[in-house]
Amino acid sequence: MNRCHRRAASLAATALLTAACASAPATGRTATPAAAPAPAVASTAWGVVTDGGVALVDARGATLFEASPAVATPDGRTVVATVVATATDGARTSVQWLDGATGTVEDMVEVPGRFRPAVVAADGDRVALVGVDDRGAPPRDPRYLAPGRSTTTLAVVTRDGTTQRDTLAGNAVPEAFTQFGALALVEYLPPLAPDRYRVRLYRLETGAVDLPVSWTDKGASVDEEMQGYSRTHVPAPDGTALFTLYAQPGGDGAGHAFIHVLGLDLGRVYCLDLPIEAGFGQHPGALAAAPDSGTLYALSGSGRLVEMATRIANVADPTPPTVVRTIDLGQAGDDPGPTVTVDDTTVYAAVGATLVTVDRRTGLVTSRRHLDTTVTAMRATPGELQLAGGGWLLQRRAGDDRLERTPLALSPDLGAVRALYRVG
Repeated sequence: MNRCHRRAASLAATALLTAACASAPATGRTATPAAAPAPAVASTAWGVVTDGGVALVDARGATLFEASPAVATPDGRTVVATVVATATDGARTSVQWLDGATGTVEDMVEVPGRFRPAVVAADGDRVALVGVDDRGAPPRDPRYLAPGRSTTTLAVVTRDGTTQRDTLAGNAVPEAFTQFGALALVEYLPPLAPDRYRVRLYRLETGAVDLPVSWTDKGASVDEEMQGYSRTHVPAPDGTALFTLYAQPGGDGAGHAFIHVLGLDLGRVYCLDLPIEAGFGQHPGALAAAPDSGTLYALSGSGRLVEMATRIANVADPTPPTVVRTIDLGQAGDDPGPTVTVDDTTVYAAVGATLVTVDRRTGLVTSRRHLDTTVTAMRATPGELQLAGGGWLLQRRAGDDRLERTPLALSPDLGAVRALYRVG
């Protein structure tokens, strides 16, 4: 049953709001200024997306560049960072487009005011910024889902210098760019003391704020408020959807969870219930989308892996995503939380200190491997696997079952590694 009426709220968006509403002066850094030559890149280098920004490291783990605050496109080819400077005529934000393979600043646009990057379009051409000095005081009650504010200042900036700036009434955070000229927003309610949220579509051409539509009936608008917690989200590789895992602990100790599917093709939404026995209401979770975008995997700290069919055949297809099966990995662990990735044939699941592989066709566990470090990010390609966490980058090369260990020396303020991309 579709239960979008369940109340939910995005912790990922909350983190953005927390940063945006901080009282400290906004700053930023990019390791490669516009006038500097591009750093030398080893034959293999790794893009590292963290809680606080983006970095590039070489095969020895040495840092080639860091940018913070910053966001990266899903393929890592483009990084967008902001640097705020204060002058006598007020603060100005430098929006910098960096080559994800070198850190070289390719384009730069200045925007009056203080902003942080929120989301970047898949092609890297546009970025949505959130003002960090919007009016509204953070709520004192820790039960609130986000810092409170009465207005939200947005700026959508393109490489060619075009800037669209707007101040919206209410408390909103950009979630994703759609394929039809809109910016999906998470709006927190009530603005100054938020305990729920809803999805809105900000039309880039007109500045109008519209409702999303039903997945099964494009003629029906969806105006529902939700409550709970977002554990993580992941885009479909083909750019047609954004999948977000929401969970709400229950009074009976079991709780419930669902996948919120935001169709970026038409602005349609759907909520897919996850099996209660998978334990997402009690345990942290992770998501991974298959390379063909036809399958989504949700991994719970309970050791259950849920497989879902998510292929969007075309924009007219009303068929909603469905749960295919639940696989028990026989391995549980909540600290630091599970991590999952997938290639054409295999699902890789890091639970606790164990790496478990699953055959995608049969759903059977094919191997288990003890890891002597925590894992917070993984990336799989046919024949190769990369893992990061605990200050290390681990790599398994094609034809070799060994895991090569490389130390990472990232700035502490970048936080935990959340995603990887390969350069070279």
